[in-house]
Amino acid sequence: MCPNTSYIREDIFLMGYKPKNKLMDQDFERAAQWFARLRAEDFSEDERDQFESWLKADAFHRTAFKEMEETWQDVGFLLSPSSLPKRHVAPERNHLFIWPRFQLAGLAAMFLLIISIFFFRSEITNYWVLIMGEEITYRTEIGETQKITLKDGSRLEMNGHSSVIVCFNRWRRKVDLPEGEVFFQVAYNPQRPFEVRSHQGMVRVLGTSFHMRSRNGRVSVDVENGRVQIITDPERNSGISGRGVIIKGGQGVNYNWSGRMDRMRVARLDEVSAWRKGKIVFRSRRLWEVLQELEHYHKVRLELPDKQLWNSRFTGTFNSHDLDEIIEAIKISFSLSSEIAPDGTVVLMSKK
Repeated sequence: MCPNTSYIREDIFLMGYKPKNKLMDQDFERAAQWFARLRAEDFSEDERDQFESWLKADAFHRTAFKEMEETWQDVGFLLSPSSLPKRHVAPERNHLFIWPRFQLAGLAAMFLLIISIFFFRSEITNYWVLIMGEEITYRTEIGETQKITLKDGSRLEMNGHSSVIVCFNRWRRKVDLPEGEVFFQVAYNPQRPFEVRSHQGMVRVLGTSFHMRSRNGRVSVDVENGRVQIITDPERNSGISGRGVIIKGGQGVNYNWSGRMDRMRVARLDEVSAWRKGKIVFRSRRLWEVLQELEHYHKVRLELPDKQLWNSRFTGTFNSHDLDEIIEAIKISFSLSSEIAPDGTVVLMSKK
C-alpha cells in the first residue's frame, strides 16, 4: 500500500467520509481549477499555501483532486507524448504532485479540458478505442494449442509456444506475430483489410485461409484458399530490397526476419498444418531444426554434441504428443544413443 493512500484513509476516518458518488460537482470543479492553476507559470507560494489548506480542510477535497489526477492519467494518451505531463514528487511539500507550467492564456482552455475529460471520460475512452483500436495479446505455452474467434468472426488456431497481438479499429484489422505458428481463417470485409505483420514483412488479405509460421529467423506463408499479398519492408541501409508478391491457394513464399524474400513455391499445407490434427511432419528437415521444433511441442531440452550431424536430413510423420517415439526414430536413423544430463537435457550421442 502506498504512503499517500494510508495518509488519506487515516484522515478520512478521523473526519468522516462520504462515498465518492456523494461528492458535489463544486468539489470536482474546484479540484479542476486547482489542477489547472498548479500548471501556471505565475503560481505563487501564497497560492500553494491556499491549495494545501484546501486539501487539508476536507477529505472530499483530497478525493476530488485525486480523481482529477487519475482521470488525467487514464486518458493522457489522447495528448501527444510531448505534451503529456510527467508526474514527480516535490520533496519540500508533503509529496504534492507538481506538473509542468502553462502560460496563463491557456489556463481557461486547460480547465475546460480537464472538466470535459472528467465528466465524459467513458465516452472519450470508448471513442478513442473505436478510432485507434485496443490491443489484445494471445499466447500459448509449449505443447499447448488454442482456437480463438475474433470479434469480426475471423478464426485463429495457434500452435504451441506462439503469441499474437490483435488490434482492430474501424478501418483495419491488424495482427502482429512476433514468433509462433498460426492458421488464419479471415472473415471477408473489403472495407477493413486484415493485416498480419511479422518482423520486416506483412501479409494483407480481405478474406481467405492461410498458414503463417515465424520461427528461427524465418517467416513462411502457405495459402489454403483465396489470395494474399506479401510485402517486405527491410530496414534502411540493410542492402535488402523490399518486395511484394500476390499468392493464391496452393502457393507459398518465405522471407527472413530482415525482409529478404525467397521465390514463390508450392504450398506445404500437409506439413505446416499437421499440428492441427495432432501430427508433426518432417520432410527432409535438417536435424538441428527437427530438435528445435520438438522443443516447441514438449517441455524438453535436446542437445546434439556432434555438429557434423546438424545438417543431416530427417523425414517422417509422427504423433506430435509422442516424444519418445520421435526420439527413438531419430536414434535409429542416425545410430545415436541418449542419456539424461543432470539438468534434464536429453543428450543424443553417436554410438561408439
